[in-house]
Amino acid sequence: MEEMNLIGKQLSKASVEEASIEEASIEEASIEEASVEETNIEETDAEETAVDPFSYKGEMKRDSCYEAGKLNMRSLMESFMRLYDQTYGSLTQAFPAEDGRELFLRFLTPIVDGRGSVTIDEQTRNENRMDVIIDYLGQQYIIELKIWHREWYADMLKQMREYLDHYGLKIGYMLSFDFHDYKVTGVQWKTVGEKTICEGVI
Repeated sequence: MEEMNLIGKQLSKASVEEASIEEASIEEASIEEASVEETNIEETDAEETAVDPFSYKGEMKRDSCYEAGKLNMRSLMESFMRLYDQTYGSLTQAFPAEDGRELFLRFLTPIVDGRGSVTIDEQTRNENRMDVIIDYLGQQYIIELKIWHREWYADMLKQMREYLDHYGLKIGYMLSFDFHDYKVTGVQWKTVGEKTICEGVI
């Protein structure tokens, strides 16, 4: 009888030890799973940073886009143009206008986010032109995104002047996507009537 009790105790002890080993294995597996998930998240973040430098996770410093509590729109356009050139090189005809606008809006969003808003005038959203209205800390900025066409250029400057009149602004901004070989890239100021326009050509 005593021998049977002893065997029973030994079996019980063995069962407890086996259960403990199983629990330890489950915990170890859970830790490994968590580590794998964490690694996957880190890898995903790294991939996003690598493939989308225009978004929040882009590494490019944007400090120059601000000045005395306002947006420095010229610097903002120059930063975008420089980033585009570093990422994609020279603009080609195979590059759709919508892609360029999407990249610019992705670049713009984290700069304005939390302190302002970005809206698009739906009436100007077409193949050749799109007007973006930026409200930032009580200041309003109008930037026109357009495809550069020599024959339409004078009309586009006139449209921009009228648009600024509508919003009661003296300064406006244009970002032109130029597919011509003879284009001159960069940012320059222009005077159109009583308005001043800062135009960037990419």
